[in-house]
Amino acid sequence: MIKIYSFDQTKQISQLLKTKQYAAVVETDTVMGLISLNPKLIYQIKERPTDKKLIFFISNINQVKDLSEQEKKVVSKYWPGGLTIIKNKISYRIPNNQKLLSLIKLTGPIYSSSANISGEDPIKNAIDACNVFKKHLSKLIIIKGSTKKNIPSTIIDLDNLKIIREGKYKGSEIVKQLRPLIYISSDHAGYQMKKQIIKKLGKKYNFKDLGPNNGDVPVDYPIYALKVANAVNKIHNAFGILICGTGFGMCIAANKVKGIRAICIHNYKLASLAREHNNCNIVTLSARFNTLENNIKIINNFISTKFDSNDPKNKRHIKRLNLIKKIEEQC
Repeated sequence: MIKIYSFDQTKQISQLLKTKQYAAVVETDTVMGLISLNPKLIYQIKERPTDKKLIFFISNINQVKDLSEQEKKVVSKYWPGGLTIIKNKISYRIPNNQKLLSLIKLTGPIYSSSANISGEDPIKNAIDACNVFKKHLSKLIIIKGSTKKNIPSTIIDLDNLKIIREGKYKGSEIVKQLRPLIYISSDHAGYQMKKQIIKKLGKKYNFKDLGPNNGDVPVDYPIYALKVANAVNKIHNAFGILICGTGFGMCIAANKVKGIRAICIHNYKLASLAREHNNCNIVTLSARFNTLENNIKIINNFISTKFDSNDPKNKRHIKRLNLIKKIEEQC
C-alpha cells in the first residue's frame, strides 16, 4: 500500500529528503512539483535529459547571489510566486505556497522540476503520481495536494535579460522593469545624437531624458552634466550618458560631483575597461567626432560590463578607487 503524506508531517518529510535517497511530489502555486536534494533522482524519475537544468526552490531572496538592487526590487514584486529567474546560470524560484515554504526552510534550497515524465503534461494531483511514477515509488514521498490551473512559472534570464518561457506573468513587463536605468542628456551640439541613441536603444535600456528638449537654442553643458550626475548618485546601479561636441566638457563637469566617475570615450574597445578597472558610472560621448554606430558600440560595451567588487582580481582596482574617494573627501 502506498503511503500518502501530508504537510502536517513536514519535519518527517524534511528528514527523509535530507538523506538524499528520496524525491517528493508536492503541490506548488503553479504545477505539481518534484523536489529533491539529490538532482540525479529527479532526472531519473522524470526521464529528463541531464542537459536540461533544474530550478532551485528557495525561501529567501538573499539566497540568490549577486542580485543588483534593481533586480531585487523587481523580483521581490513577484516573489513568492510564479517567476523563475536565472542568475549566474542558476535557476531560482520562491513558490507561493506557505506549507511548501515551511518545508524548504527545513531542507534549505532544494532542486525542483514539474512532476511529469519529460515531454508529457504535468500531473494534476498526488494520486496521479502513483500511476505516472509507478516504477520509482520506492524513492518517492507523495504529499497530498493538487493544482487546478497547471500554469507554469515565467522564466527570465537575468544574465542576458531574456524571456526563456512565458507563464504565470507577462515576461515583457518584467523585462521592461529590469532594463538598465540610464539618465541621458546633452547640450545643443549633442541633441540630435542623443535622440538617435534613444531611438536605436530605447527597447534595450530604460532611458530617462533630462533635456534639453530641442537643439535649436545654445545651452550650457555644465547644467545638464550636473542633472545627470545628481540623478546617477541617487539611484544605485544607474548609469549616465552625456553628449556634447567632443565629450570633453561634459566629462569635466560631471567629475566635479562627488561619487561620479565619468569617462570620455571615443573608442568602443575602451568602454569595457572603464567599467572593469574604474567602475565608471557615466560615459560622455562626442557628437561631432564620432558616428552613431560607434557611440552605440561604446554604450553597449559600457553598460554590459560589470565591476565585481567581490572578485579577488579587482583588489588593486578597489584600492585605487578608495584612494579617489579620499581625495574627494579632502577637497
